[in-house]
Amino acid sequence: MKKVSAVEIFSKAFYFTFSNFDLIILIFLIHATASVISSIVSYYFSPPFLIEYEYISTFFPTSSTSKIALLVEIVLQIFLFLTYVFSLIIIFLYIFAKRYKKVSFTKIIVNTKNYYLGTLIIVLVLMSIFILPILPFTYFILNFSVPSILSQLLLILSFLALLVILIYISLRLSLSLPIYFERKEVVESLKKSWKITKGNVFKLFLVNVLVGLVTIAFFALLTFFLLLVLLTDIMLRVVLNSLIFSLFTSLFQILTASSHAFFYFKLKGRR
Repeated sequence: MKKVSAVEIFSKAFYFTFSNFDLIILIFLIHATASVISSIVSYYFSPPFLIEYEYISTFFPTSSTSKIALLVEIVLQIFLFLTYVFSLIIIFLYIFAKRYKKVSFTKIIVNTKNYYLGTLIIVLVLMSIFILPILPFTYFILNFSVPSILSQLLLILSFLALLVILIYISLRLSLSLPIYFERKEVVESLKKSWKITKGNVFKLFLVNVLVGLVTIAFFALLTFFLLLVLLTDIMLRVVLNSLIFSLFTSLFQILTASSHAFFYFKLKGRR
């Protein structure tokens, strides 16, 4: 295995992302369609004047209107998540097809069904690394008061220590997806990622930081542009917000996936 440069990997991922406009357009269209549908449905099932303070603060609505709105929001979030996984599969299949110069979006989209379950499992594993351990902290903070300053300090330090551990574990498993698309074995992909990332965790962290900074800067620029437009129509503003967030999500997905794929290729000794 070879040592890698975080800047080199990010540069390759950046060039790959912004030199493949066909991929950007396809992923954007997927996210935009799902996001606009979700925004419109959410707007009509839970418009501002129907959202109760009790619903916002406790997440246990009492009225039938609030219960329907909550159910709709849960279904929509699941729909958006499944769309996210679908687009992620397309990105990785595109990356591998591009290496062999055999890109066909028709074949890629048809082939997604062969990778969906495995990709979904790995994404859920990576998400659960953060969600499951942090839930007890969140529950404790929301339901219990910590009177002494020392106790508060210990709680903060414990949370930060847990966060560092979770980030470390997440980085060690972050190459699972590109490995899976080469091997098509979920458990072995997770094991291989843990093994192959040894000694390169900090560089992986730097790559992810660079990806995050670029996409956040781009998102801020688009949001600033939207504010300059000063739209008065609420529905139009909701749709445009969805489109901007979809573009942000698309770029972030492609940058992250390509950086992890190139990191994996480099560690394997490929050129």
